Amino acid sequence: MVENEMLFPRARIPYGTWGSSYFPAWQMSCLAEVNIAQFAGESMNRILGLRKVPKHLLEYLVIGSTVPWHWKFWTAPLVSSCLGQRLPGYHMEQACATGLQAVICAAADVEARANDVVGVLTFDRTSDSPVGVFPERRTH
Repeated sequence: MVENEMLFPRARIPYGTWGSSYFPAWQMSCLAEVNIAQFAGESMNRILGLRKVPKHLLEYLVIGSTVPWHWKFWTAPLVSSCLGQRLPGYHMEQACATGLQAVICAAADVEARANDVVGVLTFDRTSDSPVGVFPERRTH
């Protein structure tokens, strides 16, 4: 019998995630004007602080979202500054399972020994991304 081998045995996830079903608030309230990357970066900073994760050990960032947004080229530097760090990184996006893909990218980076500690942050303004891009928010 062959043992189960972990795909990325050195990868560790220091904290969980949270979500909600209140995505319409992003589209129809004063939150629609909030810079979502900055909001997510400040939230990440707070969560890491509450969990006492040493942010100074982060070496790289993988940022992900579903819906393209205007400032995405600067997402990693923006999130890095919210953490009080200067870190390289990139922004990836895809239509579904963005969070999983971002974790896989980060795990591959760790497994390849390019970096030892990679931060992953994914965010969005909608749960129905293709529908939320258009003014008419109903699906057909």
